[in-house]
Amino acid sequence: MAPVLTLHIARTVPATIEDLAQAFDVLPDRITAGRRTLVLQARPVPGDATSLIEPLRSAPATLGTGSLSPRFRVALEATAWSGTVSEVSIRSLGRAPMRRPESFCQAAHAVLDELTGSLLDLQAATSITGTRRLSVVDADSGTDEQDVIDRLAS
Repeated sequence: MAPVLTLHIARTVPATIEDLAQAFDVLPDRITAGRRTLVLQARPVPGDATSLIEPLRSAPATLGTGSLSPRFRVALEATAWSGTVSEVSIRSLGRAPMRRPESFCQAAHAVLDELTGSLLDLQAATSITGTRRLSVVDADSGTDEQDVIDRLAS
């Protein structure tokens, strides 16, 4: 039996896992980067907050390459990297990426570049309150959660 390989494309972001988890909770269902898309199949699910290796947020999704090749089944994940840095990743599910790994990697890199930039904007525009709800830090800055969410969806 052939081994099952997994592709895992990741970016680190200068945000605590708690802040990143909150940003994940308000992600739009579709994230686009040019012709490439990531479509969430379900809302991000909270993981085990005490685990050092399991993602704190994970959502099943499909990754589209923008070409005629098939979409890939993936998981979008948020994992703690350190106390002040987190990791956002797209992990393949199943064997499909092994047939076209370059298409998968190009699409995953493009979507992660767009996603991490937008997550950083969202994190900068929000803060955690005592009730762990997102609130705008500076209403005069012209950037709020909805602006970033709308940009992610476009």
